[in-house]
Amino acid sequence: MTHPTLTRPPRLFGGPLPAGPRRALAAIEGAVALNALGGMGYALGGAAGVPDEWLRRGARGAALASSAAMVRWIVAQVATIGYRSPLQPLVAATGLTVAYLGARA
Repeated sequence: MTHPTLTRPPRLFGGPLPAGPRRALAAIEGAVALNALGGMGYALGGAAGVPDEWLRRGARGAALASSAAMVRWIVAQVATIGYRSPLQPLVAATGLTVAYLGARA
């Protein structure tokens, strides 16, 4: 009787990044996250000088698009690596909540 052999999928772009590029990417992504937090604070604070129409016109589409991205990401992640963290259903629930609120806007 032969036993099936487990094979790894081919590594995309040659495998893991060396420490230097990995640190640089972490720094860049950290700066992007800080920028997003600043933008969120500005928007929630009323976005002084920005007409309300600009903020409301695309709100529904943006909410639905972001919720679709969150839910698809988690579905693909669980399909690929399985359930690994309680954050996975939390992000899925957050995405569905954003979709619900966006559809009601």
